[in-house]
Amino acid sequence: EALRAAARAIEEARLLRPEAPQLKEVEKIYQEQYDQTYRIVRNFPVVTLLRFGPEADPRNIIEDGKDIYILDAGTDRLYLYQLNEVGDALTNPERPTVLLQRGQVVEDAVVGELIGMASYSVAQPRAEKGILVLDSSANLYGLTFPWGAMHHLALVPGFSYPDRLKTLDRRLYILDRNRGQIWRYMPGERGYPSPPTPYFPQAIGMEGVKDFALDGYIYLLLADGRILKFMSGAQVPFEVEQLDKPLASPSAIFTFPEEDLERPQYSLYVADSGQGRIVELDKRGKLVRQFIIGEGKPLEIVDFSVDEGGGKAFVLTRESLLLLFLP
Repeated sequence: EALRAAARAIEEARLLRPEAPQLKEVEKIYQEQYDQTYRIVRNFPVVTLLRFGPEADPRNIIEDGKDIYILDAGTDRLYLYQLNEVGDALTNPERPTVLLQRGQVVEDAVVGELIGMASYSVAQPRAEKGILVLDSSANLYGLTFPWGAMHHLALVPGFSYPDRLKTLDRRLYILDRNRGQIWRYMPGERGYPSPPTPYFPQAIGMEGVKDFALDGYIYLLLADGRILKFMSGAQVPFEVEQLDKPLASPSAIFTFPEEDLERPQYSLYVADSGQGRIVELDKRGKLVRQFIIGEGKPLEIVDFSVDEGGGKAFVLTRESLLLLFLP
């Protein structure tokens, strides 16, 4: 309430005495207090790692150390880029490695249009990380880090259209807006040979769902800025708190799997394209920080990845790949 009153007073001063020498200092103090109250972080380094050509339609990004994987639906290719030793630029942005592309033959399958991808990580029985890529013919391809051979994996189609892919351990989850469902696949021999099971007991309305994340819970990000949280298909309380401005055109949501859901270690991140920011929440919905990219102007963010340990975020937009150094 005090900040609102201060804002009104500053606005009146701008109208009555716009040239007053004290006004700029008062505005600066107000902005500092406002940012502190709403945990706003500004003026951190932002590097443009890559600019995309007119034929590109970037959809997904996965970061693994210095390796950056980008799925481009415009060229129907999965690209591998690499960061330099310092980690502030790509080593060869004009000539990335093409790991998968439309028309390529992978074992017994011909690759179709690339739809989406997700990363996976398992610790037992042996540590393994990799990528799963889905094409328009419901063919699933797998690549084990680092730079393993691409394989055609078993997958029993049970969806109408795969809007988004995510994993938890080695389990595969596919968002299917048309059927109001998230399909859950259990790993088996050479992929996912068994039909999926529905996550929700009954189909739910998903017209406004933009993305989802999971850590043991499932979080559905809606176009109106709400985040719905579920456990075993049942909704549990969750409300975004303490934001100064509601999420405007949220486009992607990101988190890490939790070992203990009662004592979460990681944050929940939301890309707010309408206000050019990445919002960091705790797992109850309380504001932690919000990172304003540039001047906070609208930015069409399609996907992003956060490296909490390294203090970085990789933000994929329709036009470019940005690297944010987070304080």
